[in-house]
Amino acid sequence: MAGGDLIVLAFDDSPDALRACAWTRGVAAARGGARVDLVHAVALPVIPIGAWDTPVGELLERNEREIRTHAEREQAAFEAAGVPARVFLRRWLPVDTILDHAREQEAGLIVLGQHGSRPGRMLLGSVSGGVARSARRPVVVVRGRVEPSPPQSVLLAHDGSAAADEAAATVARWLPAARVIVVTVHAGESQLTAEETRRRAGAAGLDAGRLETVTREGDPAAVLLDLAETTGCGLVAVGRRGLSPFRDLLLGGVSEKLLQLAPCPVMAAH
Repeated sequence: MAGGDLIVLAFDDSPDALRACAWTRGVAAARGGARVDLVHAVALPVIPIGAWDTPVGELLERNEREIRTHAEREQAAFEAAGVPARVFLRRWLPVDTILDHAREQEAGLIVLGQHGSRPGRMLLGSVSGGVARSARRPVVVVRGRVEPSPPQSVLLAHDGSAAADEAAATVARWLPAARVIVVTVHAGESQLTAEETRRRAGAAGLDAGRLETVTREGDPAAVLLDLAETTGCGLVAVGRRGLSPFRDLLLGGVSEKLLQLAPCPVMAAH
């Protein structure tokens, strides 16, 4: 189980990264005691016309100075909100930089925007997708509607798996004041009862007074996407690897669809 009060926030000054900053700031300030590390992987920027003779090291240094300026602006905003924040820049691959830092610092949560500065045509950015698939701690991909922060309501998918229990514990840890709708979708092997769902949610630390259980039939991804829209929830939380039909979620299944199509931020726990 991932613990700790540190949030690793991927930052590249893209619009989605700034949205992730705003989401993280609201969550961290409301929870209290949280810390934030803004992490950026410095890459070689586009070489401007007329600068072909400029040494690579100089181009990297320019890029590094620029991104540090933007990151320190966000750092100041966190600290003004009462959240301690640090800036870390590394000349390395983005996914590895984020994962390595989260592991080394024993972070409790990783947050990043859906797309970075070069989203291309993909629904889910290569960095956000790579981190969500490979992280060994909960990951929030900030997408869709992000107001208010912290989320007032959470849609939690539960199939009886250990990963779903971790998703519930992560919600309890980081969003203790949120109303939680726990959804069990009966399809295939999953026949978790509402009573068992409530018991496991309580064991994970969720407040029974803020808990609602819902049981549905049908395709899990379609059911969850529909409920995410109709309930107006501020976050959808799922386990990355669960029982069938949630098996291999981020390899073309339920979580992948949520990360690409949900109308709000998505949290995937492991």
